[in-house]
Amino acid sequence: MTMSCPVQRVHALSLSTMLQPLLCAKASSLQLLSTHGHACNLLTHTGTIIALVGARYGNGPFHIVLPEVPLNKVIATAKDGCDIGWQQGALACGDIGVDINQALPWNPQLLPLYQMPDKAISYLHEAMAAYAPSPLLVGASALSRRAQTGIAFLHTGLKQFDRHKVRAGVTSLAGLGPGLTPAGDDFLVGLLAALQTASSHQAQKEGDLRSIRTGIAEQAAKHTTRLSAAWLHYAGQGCFGEAW
Repeated sequence: MTMSCPVQRVHALSLSTMLQPLLCAKASSLQLLSTHGHACNLLTHTGTIIALVGARYGNGPFHIVLPEVPLNKVIATAKDGCDIGWQQGALACGDIGVDINQALPWNPQLLPLYQMPDKAISYLHEAMAAYAPSPLLVGASALSRRAQTGIAFLHTGLKQFDRHKVRAGVTSLAGLGPGLTPAGDDFLVGLLAALQTASSHQAQKEGDLRSIRTGIAEQAAKHTTRLSAAWLHYAGQGCFGEAW
């Protein structure tokens, strides 16, 4: 791949450890997937998403965090149709080079409850109590009713380890709602976070939970947007955004 030498160099602030193997690979071109006010989503030749984001979104399982002003320049350059790729430890977008060598590695793996300090568990309960019930749980719209049906299937299926009911629940929720990350998918990512924290040090139970998490993520990812599928894919592996 031939790319022009970057004129302006930007130092990334942090980088998901899940991306390190990708960015150590040989020089390769990237495809622009989408841009937003504080994010630029790129696609590798294997279909993996790399998101350049600002502090507003922060660390995530496939994020490289940049200072806000350089990020805005990268987004504008990418939208102009400039070549994008990486080589020699830098991600190049037109004449802007994003240096990842000095980026702080960030691990998106969420700890199970039995590994969490008591203080973290207490904070988790306080945070849960602060939120009102989701409209998906208490709303009266057709979307909410479909979501509630799916949630009921998931609740029963997970209690009984009934994979058919779990699949029925995922089918009702995957891709449900508008946007690049539909509300039904957001609910499933939250569910996967709950199942990750519920992980057990007992080998058999942990194996069952891991299989269920992977199954939910893989099934849902087939029925939603590419960006939402990326969040589900990583959630199935126990990896989440920094807010979690």
